[in-house]
Amino acid sequence: MSVAPAIPRRVFVSAVISSTKSGARHRASRTTRRVSGACVARSTTCWKRWTRDPDDLALTQGACGGDLLFSALCIDRDVSVRWLQPDDEEAFIANSVARGGMRWLKLYAAVRETLERPPLAMQAALGRPIDEDSNPYARCNRWLLDTACAYGGDKLQFIALWDFGPADGPGGTVDMIAEAMQRTDRVMLVDVRSTQ
Repeated sequence: MSVAPAIPRRVFVSAVISSTKSGARHRASRTTRRVSGACVARSTTCWKRWTRDPDDLALTQGACGGDLLFSALCIDRDVSVRWLQPDDEEAFIANSVARGGMRWLKLYAAVRETLERPPLAMQAALGRPIDEDSNPYARCNRWLLDTACAYGGDKLQFIALWDFGPADGPGGTVDMIAEAMQRTDRVMLVDVRSTQ
């Protein structure tokens, strides 16, 4: 288990973003199909471009696909990982992990055992949204970026698997990437189309 640094040198934020505003069910079914062996290898190669540092911190949701691959890679490289999730953990697993199949449920359980802290649910940390109709995934994306930037905007490094589909609203691809690019020029996009 890696212990998170009090003041991280860099904060990595990872996202798996397909072109959707319909939430976790679509993300799990559409994006996870693209996480082939080639995609794992490509993602690992890209992520390793940034050399490991014991003072790094990684933030993600822990969803099936790239979130969990990123989490496992960080754990293997002794980088502390924290999961910030849009739902309570039981609902998150049902919506964003289980739909990917048993492979992802097993990886989720294995990675979770190594976390320094249990996953943090957004509502427990932030309270209920002012707008009850707001998109929880868009809100969680902002929460991830805000948490990283709270350590200093110069520390943020954004990594995402993306299918390069068209944007279709809040919580979707272009929304998340645009938000990240407003905060940092250290953005790495892994094109999952080339791994199918």
